[in-house]
This record gives sequence, C-alpha cells and structure tokens, in this order.
Amino acid sequence: MTEQTEIQLTHPSGALYMAEPKGQEEWILSWPEGSRRFFGNRREATAELKREVSARPAAWDSEYEHDLTTYHGMIGAYLRLLQANPGKALVIEHESFAILLGENYVANCGAYYDGAPYIDHSCDLLESWWESRGCWCWDETPEQSASRVLQPVFVDID
Repeated sequence: MTEQTEIQLTHPSGALYMAEPKGQEEWILSWPEGSRRFFGNRREATAELKREVSARPAAWDSEYEHDLTTYHGMIGAYLRLLQANPGKALVIEHESFAILLGENYVANCGAYYDGAPYIDHSCDLLESWWESRGCWCWDETPEQSASRVLQPVFVDID
C-alpha cells in the first residue's frame, strides 16, 4: 500500500490550499481562512479541494476576511485568535469551545463537568451549523456570535 501524500492547489489570489492525509480516507483540507476534515479517497479529496478553491472570490476583499456574519469570516477570526493565544480554547457558547488542532485546523469541543475543554472529543465546526441570518444556530443574533470574537474569553487547555 502506498503512503498518501499532501495535495496542494494555488488559488488565483496566490493563496495555498492543501489537503493533508490523516488516515486511509481522512484528510484535513486547509486554506488561509480555515480548515475542515474530509473523508474520502485521494481523487475525492482533490475534487473537494478544487471546489473550495472555486468557491472563493478571485481577489480577497479585506472586509470579507473579517466579516463576522459569514461562516468563513468567523472561522478565520477564530483561527487568528487561537493562533495568537497558544494553549487556549475560545469560548463560543456555554460549555462549547473553538480549539486549534495543529497549526490551522479550528475544531469544536464541549466541556468536562468542571467546565474545562474536552479536547479528546472534538468535532468540526460545520458550515451547516451557520445560519443564513449570519450567526451560529445556537445564537439568537449575529451580534451574539460576533461578540465572542470582539470580546474573546479564553480558557487554558490542560
């Protein structure tokens, strides 16, 4: 059996998009604004990465990168905050945290009974959880989602 190798694509803006193998059919798809898990073979991972590249504007508008009413804007903001605060988890909901796995993979995790992040059981922050009204499904308003980035609260990861 041959070992899987990384897949790299370049966006027209010059941004690098990558698919990194994590298992036989598990990949981490990553780009400057975020990342996510993908399950499938190499051909499927390549097709999914191409879809991600084509879904982004050719020239990034700096306002879009920071638009906290979009899924990609919010994940990008989480990524920047977590990269600037290593060893910390960002509170995104009561007993729910955004955490950084590796260098640029933002994941979600719940809390232990004492309120500490339970990183051993992390999951993707799914785009399907983002609502058309510009916030997470668990938040009442876009302002509530944005407040977690604008006034971040961090907890230590043990």
